[in-house]
Formats: sequence, structure tokens, C-alpha cells
Amino acid sequence: MPELWVNEKGRARRVKLTEDALTIGRDRTCGVVLVDEKSSRRHCRLVKKREAWHLQELDSKNGTWVNGLRVATDRPLANGDVIMIGHARLVFRERMGGAALALWIGTHPALWRGVAYLVMTACVAVIGWGIYRGIGALREQTSAVRGAGELGESGK
Repeated sequence: MPELWVNEKGRARRVKLTEDALTIGRDRTCGVVLVDEKSSRRHCRLVKKREAWHLQELDSKNGTWVNGLRVATDRPLANGDVIMIGHARLVFRERMGGAALALWIGTHPALWRGVAYLVMTACVAVIGWGIYRGIGALREQTSAVRGAGELGESGK
């Protein structure tokens, strides 16, 4: 289940996203009520569209920022995105199953490089270990053959 970690004025709290939409702002009717004076009464909304969560800016006075970039209207969210509203810091977290994870990785090309690097590193480690074990076994066999040969020659 997706969740939003809200850190405001030194206090942290977790909000589980159980509905398909959640409004964030100073208004007491919002799903996430902020006390920061730089936030608007109805500052922004998180909306689930198909399988992805989006942040919608609601024409707030001071703006909404995701990962350091100002949001103009609508922006898809990714796991770990940092949302700044005034001095309040919110972190979007989403536990993903296989299909959602594949979709998320597919929409983030930079992750493919990271995934490819991890797979390559794992393969090199496995192959390297196999070669190391193979060389060790070959050495043992060679030593055994040499030892048998020496015994055979000394026995003559």
C-alpha cells in the first residue's frame, strides 16, 4: 500500500494512501493537514490514475516542488520522490509488486543502466567463482595425478 511520509516542523508522520485521491493543504478537510504557513488551504492533490500516482498542483500561492523541480499542473510520482510544500517535506513511498515494478523501471531509463550493471556484476561474480572453483579442482586433480605418477615411479 502506498504511503506518504510527512515531516513538518521536526515531526514525522506516515499517511497510508487508502483512497484514490488525497488533498494536501492547511484546510482541516484535507486528507493531509499541514501547519506550514507557506502552504495553501488546498495546496495539491495526490490522485491514482490507472496504476500510477500523480501529484496535481492546485494553483497554490508558493508552489509545489518534486525532487527540486516546480510542478506546473500534473506530475507522475515515483517511489522515493520528495515533495516540498513550503518547509514541509513529504516522501512518497510505494511498495511494488512485479508488474508495477516492471512498469516503474520501464518508465525510468536510468534505472535500466543500474539494473543491467547489477545483473552484469552478479554474473561476473558467479562466473568468477565457478572459474576459481574449477581451477582449484583442476589443481587437486593435477596434484593427485603427479602424486600417483611419483608413487608409480618410486615403486619400480
